[in-house]
Amino acid sequence: MEQPEASREQMALAEETIRADFPAALNGLLRQRGLTRPLSTDDRAIWVFADAAVRHYHDATAADPALPQLSRAQLWEVRQRLYLMHGPLGPFGDLLAIDEVGDINISGTRGGYLVFGDRLEELPAGFDSAEA
Repeated sequence: MEQPEASREQMALAEETIRADFPAALNGLLRQRGLTRPLSTDDRAIWVFADAAVRHYHDATAADPALPQLSRAQLWEVRQRLYLMHGPLGPFGDLLAIDEVGDINISGTRGGYLVFGDRLEELPAGFDSAEA
């Protein structure tokens, strides 16, 4: 039987928990290579790390009823976001995955805008630092 969809609040809490589990594996890979960002050839490894973090969370929900249970579709969404956010394209991966996006223009830490052929849209959020 399929797990019903969790609320937005529950989804946010679950994703925060899953995101906390993810960086250790990726950072270990990057440290081994002396890198700060993944390479395009790391796509498969990043997907495996994201999948492992989501599976770990899903297994933990069986033991801890306080953890929100997500549907398969929601678990897939979290896995996909982790993969896109931590891949070589970083936080722009999910935006570049939108078919209509032609370009992304960044205005320093203040944000920027997406180019959709004949129109522009502001980026959803700015950045905390130039590094971000």
